[in-house]
Amino acid sequence: MIVGVGAAKIPAVRTQFVSVSSELPVSADRAYALAQKLETFEFVVSPVLRLALSDEQRAEALGENAFRVGAEYSGRLWYFKIIPAWKHKLRIISGGPLEDGGFEIYTNETSGPVRVWNHRLTFKPTGEASCRYTDQIEIPAGVLDLATRIFVNGFFRYRQRRWRKLVA
Repeated sequence: MIVGVGAAKIPAVRTQFVSVSSELPVSADRAYALAQKLETFEFVVSPVLRLALSDEQRAEALGENAFRVGAEYSGRLWYFKIIPAWKHKLRIISGGPLEDGGFEIYTNETSGPVRVWNHRLTFKPTGEASCRYTDQIEIPAGVLDLATRIFVNGFFRYRQRRWRKLVA
C-alpha cells in the first residue's frame, strides 16, 4: 500500500496491536509511580533484556521525575545480559491521570528490525488497593509479523509476572 504525500509517495506502515493484562495487588496510583522509575523498568525486563544506557543517561533516569513526558533514552540492548543486540530508542510521549481514575504512560520506541514499537502501559483501579495493568504494544505487520508477535506475547507475559512479583 502506498500513501501519497504531496508529490512524494511513501509506503504506509500497517500495524497491529498486542495487549496483555493482569491484576496487581497495588493501587493504580502506586503502580503508576513505580512505572516511572528506572529500577522498576530494569526489574521487570531482567534478565531477558537489559538496556545499557550511558552513565549520563543512567544518572538522569535515576533522578527525580526521570521517566517524564519528553524524556528520551537510547542504548544497546542485551539479551540475557550476555548477547548484544541492536540499539534501542525510547521516547516518552505522554503520561498521567486518565478520566476514569487510571493512569497511563505511552512511549514510541524503535529497535533493530522493529521500526515501530509503540507501548502503552495503563493502570486502572479495580479497588482501593488493586488495579488492572495492561501492556498494549503497536508493532508493524509484515515479514517479521509472526516472530514479533510470538516474542511480544511471551515477553509481555513475563513482564506481567515480574510486576506481580515486584508488588507482592
